[in-house]
Amino acid sequence: MEEEEKTPEEDVELKRYKCEKCGNVLESEDEPDMCPRCGAGSEEFIELKD
Repeated sequence: MEEEEKTPEEDVELKRYKCEKCGNVLESEDEPDMCPRCGAGSEEFIELKD
């Protein structure tokens, strides 16, 4: 039986971040630098816990 090789993308754990200014939710490895929807800076993001 062969073992499946994982691609680098499968090893990445994405976190969810919410922009407190506009409510946009992003999935990313690291905290976003800027919100693509409203342009808010990284200080406006909070990490969402499951």
